[in-house]
Amino acid sequence: MSSNAIARLQRLAWIFTEKFGLIFLSIFSFFVFSYFLTPYELGIAVLMLAIAELVSLFFSSMIDNSYISKKDITPRDDGTLFWVGLLLSTAIAFVLALLLARFTFDDIYFWHIMLAMTYLPLQALARVHIVHLRRDGDFKSLALRTLLGKVVGLLAGCALAVVGLGVLGFIVQSIFMAAISSFLILLKHRRHLPLSFDINLLKETFILGFPAALKSLSENAVDKGIIFALSIFSGPSAVGLFNFANRLVQLPAKAFSSAVMTYGHPVLSRKVNNKLAVSDFFLGLTQVCFMVISPLFVVFSALGDSIVELIFLERWWPAGELLQALALIAACSFTYVLVPSLLVAYKSTHRALYAELISTAIAILVCLYFASSLGAFAGVVSIGVKLAIMLPVNLFVAQSITQGAWKLTMALSRPFIYNAVIFYLLHVLKGSFGQVGILEILALSVIALSSYLVLFFLFERRTLSAFWQLFKAS
Repeated sequence: MSSNAIARLQRLAWIFTEKFGLIFLSIFSFFVFSYFLTPYELGIAVLMLAIAELVSLFFSSMIDNSYISKKDITPRDDGTLFWVGLLLSTAIAFVLALLLARFTFDDIYFWHIMLAMTYLPLQALARVHIVHLRRDGDFKSLALRTLLGKVVGLLAGCALAVVGLGVLGFIVQSIFMAAISSFLILLKHRRHLPLSFDINLLKETFILGFPAALKSLSENAVDKGIIFALSIFSGPSAVGLFNFANRLVQLPAKAFSSAVMTYGHPVLSRKVNNKLAVSDFFLGLTQVCFMVISPLFVVFSALGDSIVELIFLERWWPAGELLQALALIAACSFTYVLVPSLLVAYKSTHRALYAELISTAIAILVCLYFASSLGAFAGVVSIGVKLAIMLPVNLFVAQSITQGAWKLTMALSRPFIYNAVIFYLLHVLKGSFGQVGILEILALSVIALSSYLVLFFLFERRTLSAFWQLFKAS
């Protein structure tokens, strides 16, 4: 194996170490907070952080998607984005904190809100540095700072939960993680950040990054919009149950998708002048990702209710059926996991933007309509509606760039069949057991995944071999 291939494997290893290290730490914190918090208290904490996370995501996406594709970056560019981003995020955080404290939560949560809003400037501190590390392929530094920040935040948050300050602990966990991870990068990877203001750079960042930021905002606004809709029509307990189920699914789903896009962004950008190479790599990576990742979520869906009842307290059991449906939706979403990377590579982030915004609006309206009658399950329905709209739209966008969407659709139809087989197999076998415990869950998972592997190696070995050749050439 060549040294370049080894280096690429090492970068991939660190990407997945960061993403899945966060999963395991988040699952541990979930155990703690689910034990000490009620669905109502979790709903209150989630609502406080939701707005800060949404605004932070918007600005982060705008900088990341525009700055990472910029050819020549000067210290003046770094200084402009650093200082403008920090000042703007601080001002927005202050205004949001005052508005939320005045018009929403009880007075007893005033300092909780103020603390939650510091998430914005803390995330802005290291944005420029993170882009440089991604451009340089230094995923080891990114992974280590994220994991250490998560560990410190987790310990602080769990300690507060144990002493009866669960809502504050949930917020502190996120704030400490943002603070530690940002300060570690600032200390270890020092950059010259002159106090500068380049209006042309800001215009360029806005023009290129705004569509991508809106799209990221739209993708995540569904989750946040559902939280707000449920809080109005179903109450904080419904918010807590939905967030519980959605987070258990989205933790691994976003880790997988983020890792794939982190790898796919720079590779596709390097190949942008060779359309055939872009098309082959996009189709190959999408196919392999769906084949490898989707069966994990299918198994999770089939056994989700049993897992919740086995591990968590009885007050969380109603979230089991939510988790099952959300896991199936997540499995389907990996059909277009690499489309955002494709759009960034071709600087076409505006494509499908209107469809993204419209689908988000429709999904939130669906949740508002069903929230009073379906409760937390209205959130699941709205996410399913958005997937049903965006799946054909993303395939159309991929077709307009790669001319290979039909080929991809046909290639993914086989894994869909394999997934249906193992889902049915699990359904039948699970029904034959009286009570499903940990041994039964492990046995069923092994049987299902082994069956999938047999199908995979019988019919898909050429696909894996072809992608390996593409990977070595990337």
